[in-house]
Amino acid sequence: MSDIADQSGWQALAAGLMEQDRFDAVAACILALALVDKARDSRTAARLLETGHALVLRSLVTLAEEPALIAIDRRDERTMRSFYHVTEQALALRNQFYK
Repeated sequence: MSDIADQSGWQALAAGLMEQDRFDAVAACILALALVDKARDSRTAARLLETGHALVLRSLVTLAEEPALIAIDRRDERTMRSFYHVTEQALALRNQFYK
């Protein structure tokens, strides 16, 4: 039951993010997963979203652009896996949803 509650939490956050012009569905889901600590690397996000790793990598580039909501910590050159964390701006954005 807690998995369902956890899943609905990040999905609700993603739905709220999608209402803003800046986010497409993949970017909103990646950010929501990062904000609830479910995924902090691109492979995990791709697996949880059941989508291609390349799509996640493309969305990470968008999220890392100014104003950056995701900061890339490191990349594995062999697998292309990117490890990232949320920025203060992303945390502030999340707090707007939980006033």
